[in-house]
Amino acid sequence: MIRRRPAVRAFVLALAALCLATAGGGLAAACGGGGDVRIVALTRTPTPEAGAAGEAAATAAPDPAAPAPRPSAELPAAPDNPLAGGLLVAGYLAGGAADIAGCLPELAAAWRLAATRGERCLFADIDGDGASELAYAVSAAAPGGERPGDVWFFDDAGEGFRLRSSARVLANEVLEDVAIEAVADLTGDRFPDLAITARVCGGGACVHRLLVASGHRGTIEDLAPAGLALSDPGPVRAEDATGDGLPDVVLREPATAEPGGGPPRGRGIVLNWGGLRFFERYEPDPPRYLFHAVADADAAFAVGDYAEARERYEAAVADTALVDWRVETGTGSGRAELAPYALLRAGLAARRDGDDEGALALFARAADGYAASLHGQTAAIFREAAETDVPPAEACIAAEGFLRVQQARHAAIWDYGFANPEHAIGDLCR
Repeated sequence: MIRRRPAVRAFVLALAALCLATAGGGLAAACGGGGDVRIVALTRTPTPEAGAAGEAAATAAPDPAAPAPRPSAELPAAPDNPLAGGLLVAGYLAGGAADIAGCLPELAAAWRLAATRGERCLFADIDGDGASELAYAVSAAAPGGERPGDVWFFDDAGEGFRLRSSARVLANEVLEDVAIEAVADLTGDRFPDLAITARVCGGGACVHRLLVASGHRGTIEDLAPAGLALSDPGPVRAEDATGDGLPDVVLREPATAEPGGGPPRGRGIVLNWGGLRFFERYEPDPPRYLFHAVADADAAFAVGDYAEARERYEAAVADTALVDWRVETGTGSGRAELAPYALLRAGLAARRDGDDEGALALFARAADGYAASLHGQTAAIFREAAETDVPPAEACIAAEGFLRVQQARHAAIWDYGFANPEHAIGDLCR
């Protein structure tokens, strides 16, 4: 679950009063000239928590060819599933009697909607037509404590508050615990985009989704990277983390232990607009576990930064403050194999960096200091090869052949859960 929520920034509150005073409570085009980023967030209206929500079915995509719902000044009765009531609300908005400035408190009370995280109502010119659309977050109260929800996107008053789309349509999934987290011009078109988080559950497991609702390409769509699943995104911010002059979507996943996941590690995530799509960038937290310190050295080795890799491997072996996850979980000693592996790999890095003498010394430390370990015995193969001038490629073949004979033991040593990098025998020299 997301434990904290940042408030959606309210831009130009005085403009909100002017906009809502025009067009019978609607939003007029006078609320800003073309190209200016205009975002008006209304205060969330307290809502009752009680009441059944009905089945949390996904909202059907609005049919653009369908006629607009008939305007009605009467508050519509709550449907069996409140999340399927977007078209009813569109007609009510167009009827002119809705308390738009108050964020439809009468609707929230009559439909017994659950409270929302973040703002319930937000007005912003998402599509750049000079008039502000309405984003309305709806959350139903389910008996089991779930909060099935959605965000409805209504057109401006001049378009009769037509239902344009919804978060569920954009995600093509049933969503829970939906929240508008941040609003900013993320794509550089001078019109605001919405960062929305939600939980998706299925098969006994739940993940969090991040949507970037944007009208950048002429229709409201989700521009977030496909397949971005988060265990717990924490607070979401819009700020320029990459220095390119555009706000990025910035969030952080804290270290969360999962059954079968292995040692947990938090990470920062930045979604940066690249002109055609968003790119995700990950920055892991500093390592708490020895395994992660070794994995960071592996990452430097993989990109050919052998000096950095050697330094990281040797630092990991020397840092006794790093936690041994296997000891912590009562499953033996991880250091007994991670340390000789790190020394062995440091030797390979040293040799590729032109320090043959240093490589031989590192192989010897691993072989002599951890003689009973699988990786200590593997290091002995590299030491003998270095002492007899066997080419490095042949030494790698011999070492990998030795490990394949003990493949089951190797697999057990490197069983650090699905959430952590794997170590294949064929990757030893890569």
